[in-house]
This record gives sequence, structure tokens and C-alpha cells, in this order.
Amino acid sequence: MAYTTKQLKAVNLLAQGESIADTARHVSVSRKTIYQWQDLDGFKQAVRAQTSENLLSFGKRVIHLLNNNLQTVEEIMTSKRASNSDRLRAYGILMSNIKTLSELGDLNERITRLENGQTD
Repeated sequence: MAYTTKQLKAVNLLAQGESIADTARHVSVSRKTIYQWQDLDGFKQAVRAQTSENLLSFGKRVIHLLNNNLQTVEEIMTSKRASNSDRLRAYGILMSNIKTLSELGDLNERITRLENGQTD
């Protein structure tokens, strides 16, 4: 289905986590209109697809940042000039990054299940 400019803006806002009320305000329509659009063929699927795309993009950016962060942590942990305190902080950062990567993997699995129509 071809969507209007306002409907496409609503899809993007809803996919970013905006509420119905905030989306309606930003698009200059009533909340009732947003609810009606959600009943259109494919509108909810478009929001889900955009949400998945946003999350995938976010995940890629986070992984890139984590890689840069890990290189710095590795340099600190292997430096002969680093104090034990610095190494301990670097280790804490490393553990936090591992946890974040694990959470991103879990999130990716949940997104895949949602896209395939599976529920927990």
C-alpha cells in the first residue's frame, strides 16, 4: 500500500518508540487517526519492519563502538605502564561490554522471532 507523507512519518515515529499521542501531535492528526491507520493493511507490519531496521542499525553502531572500546581496554590491560587500578577498571569495562554484546544477541533473537510471528 502507498502511504501518505504523514503516514510514513507516523510509521517512523512509532518505530522509534513514540507514543500514539506524541506521534499524533508530531504528525498533526488526532490519536483516533493514528488508531485508524493502524487498522490499514500493512501499517502495523510497516511499523514492525521499521522498528527491526532501527534496532539492527543501532546494534551495528553499538558493536562498532564496542570494538573501539575493546581495543583501548586491551591496550590498558597489556600496558606495562598501567597501574593495577587502571587494569581493574579496564577489566570492569571489558565485562560490561561482554554483557552488552550478550544482551544485543538476545535482542536480535527476539526481533527475529517477532518478525517470524513467533511469541515467547
